[in-house]
Amino acid sequence: MNYEKIFLDEIERCKKLAGGDEGVLTKIESKREHSLRVVAMGKKILTGKEEAWDRETALACLLLHDIGRFEQSLKNSLSDKQTGINHARLGADILEKMGLPEIVIEAVEQHNNPHYTGKNIYAHLVREADQLVIMSEWKSQIAWRKDGPISDYARENWEKGEVIDWRNCNDLLKDWVLMVWSWVRKFRYQETKNLFGEMGMEEKFRAVLGEEVI
Repeated sequence: MNYEKIFLDEIERCKKLAGGDEGVLTKIESKREHSLRVVAMGKKILTGKEEAWDRETALACLLLHDIGRFEQSLKNSLSDKQTGINHARLGADILEKMGLPEIVIEAVEQHNNPHYTGKNIYAHLVREADQLVIMSEWKSQIAWRKDGPISDYARENWEKGEVIDWRNCNDLLKDWVLMVWSWVRKFRYQETKNLFGEMGMEEKFRAVLGEEVI
């Protein structure tokens, strides 16, 4: 199955539906670029020998993980909260209708679920590659978020040693930073941990959070 063609065809379909709307087209392009960055990051994680990876399946899951974002972009937003669209579920639905393997569909559906503990190794791979790329997009990710103290929800979950669920967060900068930092607690693969260390993110996290988190 030609996964790259599926990816490109869905982009073209949504571009046509955008009708020349520059805001929508910009969002589609940003997610195209993001998807390719996730593929590149995922390839680095795949160099680890912790799983018996099928490379074709892995690359398909990495490339298609955000395929639901292109249709979501037609709402002129990439926010699940604002659009009321679960982009991961939408992506899984799109791939299911195309008859893709269940292992790929599940990886796409679960990649954004911080509490997924299932056996699909590709869901874990995509989630960790996606999270590292989101960290690498630091400047654009923090640019629009609001100042303010850490919310009670974020602080309580951090102190409990739990992953902070984006679905329960607001647009506060410190909540977002704490959420992203909490992802590290659930990293499954040593190569992911190595890449995170090379990125020097903890220094950036501490610079934002100051003395509020020890």
